[in-house]
Amino acid sequence: MKKVLTIWMSVILLINLTGCGLSDFLKNKIGTEPEETSQEKCASVMLNAMTTWAGSDGGSAVYQKYIKQYMQETGNIINDYSGGSDEDFKQRVLMDFEVGGEPDVLFYFNGSDADPFVKAGKVVPVRTIQEEFPDYASNLQESMFVPSGVDGEIYSVSIYGYWEGLFVNKRICEKAGVEVPGAETTWEEFLDICERIRQVIRR
Repeated sequence: MKKVLTIWMSVILLINLTGCGLSDFLKNKIGTEPEETSQEKCASVMLNAMTTWAGSDGGSAVYQKYIKQYMQETGNIINDYSGGSDEDFKQRVLMDFEVGGEPDVLFYFNGSDADPFVKAGKVVPVRTIQEEFPDYASNLQESMFVPSGVDGEIYSVSIYGYWEGLFVNKRICEKAGVEVPGAETTWEEFLDICERIRQVIRR
């Protein structure tokens, strides 16, 4: 994270501005004039951060741990305004962007929730960052990137993943005379299986 200013929108949207070295690069990309930077100026940067990692969220403790570590290692200051993941949070973020008071660091939702940021030119594509920093997000499969509905560009990278499991009542499948769905099962076949099981349950 040394001397890097980068923008992320992340399964959520993520804009991550973390340092000074890339600041001029990104400012040029989003159409504003770069400011002169120096080691002295970078040594006391103050960032406003807003995330959904707050309260009972499982990532909150980890997030706070790395905020403290980042401040200790860099001397920079992070003002954290994290809140719960609800509609009030979304409206607050959108309002901040509309009035020009957007946070420096924002972990947010991708998809249509991020469209206003993309349309306003507030973020840069992942590929643009990778032109300057080839290793950026190189540990992620390209299939994990979700293109924006605005222009088809990719502005978001995943910050974590999780598994979902499907529990199957094999006895019901046997009574309905159907196979347990697998990776090769098509959507139409799955709907047929569900209907046949429903008929058995109704008897």
